Amino acid sequence: MDLIIYPYRLQDGSWAFDHDHNNTIGEGLINGTDKVLDAYFVELNGESPVPGDKLKVTVSTIPLFFSDSTAEQSIKTALDWAVMDHKGSTYTDRRTQREVWLCPWLQGYFGFVPKSLYVVVSR
Repeated sequence: MDLIIYPYRLQDGSWAFDHDHNNTIGEGLINGTDKVLDAYFVELNGESPVPGDKLKVTVSTIPLFFSDSTAEQSIKTALDWAVMDHKGSTYTDRRTQREVWLCPWLQGYFGFVPKSLYVVVSR
């Protein structure tokens, strides 16, 4: 199963996304995830994100998903599960070696906490 979200930059400099799953509106991407999105935005666009900027993030639990990605300018990476607590799961991004935190929403979407997530970020 694939998950597609469109994170957008808010006025306060944070990232959030909306999704039909559980009527998600303005779900924050925080605790390291925001810093990784900033880095990928700069890599894709050559400049820092400003409020209103967006990215397309496709997430899959299937490694072969990478070969299906056809975005002209995209970043492919994987997230490896590190630790989980009642507040969410921490993963390590293979490309940046930074920790990202994903809230329990992830488990609600996939039905479990994946050990690895395969991610394509594009404009």
